[in-house]
Order: sequence, then C-alpha cells, then structure tokens
Amino acid sequence: MKTLTLTEAETTELIILVRRELEELDKLVEEAKKYANAEGTELNMVFQFEHTSLDHNPHSKWSTNRYYLPALKENLTKWQNGLDEIAWNSLYYCNHDQPRICSFVKEESALVNFTAFLYFLKGTTLLYAGQEYCCDHTPSLFEKDVFPRAQEKDITPLLRKLYAVKKNILSPEDCFRGTADDAYDIAVLERDDNHTRKLGVFSLKGKAAEVAVSLPDGMYTNHLDGTAVQVVAGYLHCAGDPVLLTTVHK
Repeated sequence: MKTLTLTEAETTELIILVRRELEELDKLVEEAKKYANAEGTELNMVFQFEHTSLDHNPHSKWSTNRYYLPALKENLTKWQNGLDEIAWNSLYYCNHDQPRICSFVKEESALVNFTAFLYFLKGTTLLYAGQEYCCDHTPSLFEKDVFPRAQEKDITPLLRKLYAVKKNILSPEDCFRGTADDAYDIAVLERDDNHTRKLGVFSLKGKAAEVAVSLPDGMYTNHLDGTAVQVVAGYLHCAGDPVLLTTVHK
C-alpha cells in the first residue's frame, strides 16, 4: 500500500472538498450510494443528518418542536431501504451540534419509546454523552462542561436490554418496513430475514391504543419486558410501553 504525503495546504484543501461533498450527501440517498459500499472498497457507513432537521423551525435548529411522526417515518424508511445491502446507517437523535432529545421529549414513557424505536432500526446506534442520564443540556465542545449524572434518571438498564435485543434478536440481514398509526403517534416497524419476523410498536407520546399489526392472531411475548401480548383480529393493545414481538416462519 502506498502512503500519500500531503502538504498542510493540500490537506486543508482536501478536507474542504470532502466536507463539501459530504454535506451534499445529507439529503440524497442516491448520491450516498455512489460513495458507500458494504464490500469495504469505499465508505461502509453513511452518517446522515437529514432526520435531525425535521423538527427545525424557520428561524433556528435549536427548536423544541416535537418530531412529526409521518415525516420521521418517511425519512428513516427512505434511508433504511435506500442503503439496504449497500451500506450501514448511523442512528442517533442528538450530538454536539443538535438539541438533546430530552430537551423536547420530557415524558419518561415517550423517551423510552423513542429510545427503543432507535435501537430497532438497522444500523449502529449512537448515544451522545449523558443521554443515558436523560440530560437535556448540550455540553460545550470547547470548555469543561460536565454533564450531570442524575441517578434517578438513569436509563442504562433499558439500554442494556435494547443492546441485547439488537445483538441476539435483530439481524443485519433483515429487510425493513415502517408503518404508523399517525393519530396516536405510534410507529409500527417490521424487520424480517426470511426466518424470523420481528415487529416493534413504539408509542412516541406514550399513548395507549389498539394498534393494527400484520401478525397472525395469537399469544406472543414482549421481548422488552417479558409480558404476554395477544393479537386479536389483527390488533394488539398498546398500553403506551414499547412492544417487540417475533414469530418464526413455517
């Protein structure tokens, strides 16, 4: 392998060029495919920012607006399916340059659903420092700014459980499909690797509702809390907590 040595000026010019190109990729799945390749010959992960702008107001990205579920579902489904078998998605809600998810999702039940929703997607889940403690303050990159570790708001046990689900139940070979009950802000996501079908129900405002699902009627186990879930006439009852069910193809 040859080593390329660049001058400081050439390095700066290259960084500017790469940054300009990558900024253009944020909203263009088709463009992203030109630079990404799961075989490892090019970029194998796309770090896209398009979903972080869905809640911006006309004056600032530092908005406390809620995500609008139809727009969020449409955008994430586009990237999930657009990069399928081509590259890997990065999954996150906030970073050093974005408002904290906890700054506009205040209710614990809603935050739990948003977190489980993120882990269910295909890709690498990224947590920004302090997110496990439900921090709503975005720390400075340039000054010492320690985030608070409030033990009464520690969701680490939930994150451990979601990590186990992502590792042991969900498969990188899954295909993805997203639907939603927009009236109740409940996302219904499906993943399937032709062996096991996985279905997640995520109430993004913590609301209870009867939710239509494409599973056969019967009794299932919620892999997130071990409770029994019954599907009757194509519907299950969502009490406001996240639900993850599986069924094996016969």
